[in-house]
Amino acid sequence: MIYEGRTQVPFSYSRWGYTRGNGKTWHGGIDLVGLDSDRILMPTYNGKSISGQVATARKVDKSTGNATWEWGWYVCVKLDADQTPDAVNYLYFCHNQENLVKVGQKVKSGDALAIMGNTGNAA
Repeated sequence: MIYEGRTQVPFSYSRWGYTRGNGKTWHGGIDLVGLDSDRILMPTYNGKSISGQVATARKVDKSTGNATWEWGWYVCVKLDADQTPDAVNYLYFCHNQENLVKVGQKVKSGDALAIMGNTGNAA
């Protein structure tokens, strides 16, 4: 669960896959909206608690020329080893209004990471 309560995918184009630029641009994530809460929580994986360390917690401004400006305020968590089938896992939580965690902080499922927002290139 990434939000307490109900979660919505507000637009068909905000799903993971080739959805932007008339189906020519890869959108490698899913845009979610918390309907009952605006706090973004560290999720579970396959119903099990997971943990990791905050690798990035910052804002990228459009003026930098860095393509990640589209994410606005974002948090990246590097998952601890052996929690999923992949060797290395990073979870990104983007377009935040405000980040609630700091780089180096340990987090686990259920911890609040950020406040939902629409910073960067967000609808």
